[in-house]
Amino acid sequence: MKIEVYGKLIDGEIIPVNTKGCKEIEIDVFSDINVLSMNKSLRLIGLNKNGLYKMTMKSWKALKKHLNKTNQMWRYAA
Repeated sequence: MKIEVYGKLIDGEIIPVNTKGCKEIEIDVFSDINVLSMNKSLRLIGLNKNGLYKMTMKSWKALKKHLNKTNQMWRYAA
C-alpha cells in the first residue's frame, strides 16, 4: 500500500520530509507498521525503525479504512 507523508517527528517537532510537499512511501500493512495514531489531528504512523511520520489526511483515512476492512485495526491503534 502507498501512503503519503509530509513530516517526520524529531525531538517533538515535525520536520518536512520534502520541499515540494509530501513524499510517497510504499509499505507492507502487516509488517512495516508499529503504531498508528487514532487522533485525527495528529495522524502519526510508526514505521519499523524509521521513526514516526505524519501522514496526509487522505492517506490516514485510506489506511484506517483498509485496516478496519481487514479487521487488523486492533494491532496498531494507540
